[in-house]
Amino acid sequence: MKKEYRILYILIILFLTISCSTTNNEIVPIKYKLPNDISENSVIHKYLEAVCEKEIEKNPSLGTKGEMQLIYTISNITQKDGSSYYVFFIVNRSGSAINNDFELIIDMSYKGKEIFKRGRYFYDYSLYGDIPNNYLTPIAIRIEKDKIKYLSDSKSNDKDVSLDVDYYAEE
Repeated sequence: MKKEYRILYILIILFLTISCSTTNNEIVPIKYKLPNDISENSVIHKYLEAVCEKEIEKNPSLGTKGEMQLIYTISNITQKDGSSYYVFFIVNRSGSAINNDFELIIDMSYKGKEIFKRGRYFYDYSLYGDIPNNYLTPIAIRIEKDKIKYLSDSKSNDKDVSLDVDYYAEE
């Protein structure tokens, strides 16, 4: 009888150990939050919402735990004047909300061809709002006309895209 209890006790401990270790390592599915300055009824709002939903459906664990990242998407917005903006995601898995202004310094290339060299993007908290933990927010970054070809080519093979980002928080 004692042996049966000991086996049951070991099984319970084993079950609890496995349960605790898997729940601590699970990544919370990412959600999205559109910037505050985009009207809910606008075409851009609907487009960005669709881009976010599609990407989250494809990859709900987007981002790295403990980090804030800038992730390139293949989605773009072309204005009537011909200027193009590509959609990037700021993914916040840092553990806390981002609720301040910050600047991104971006180096990006495709197959060695430069798209950005020290490109700057300023995230204005007063316009866009906070980015809660485990959320992403889309941003649109203008791409010069002579660089668009590289990004169009990269749609078929994003493994050749190199993206380095420095993050500077405003105090």
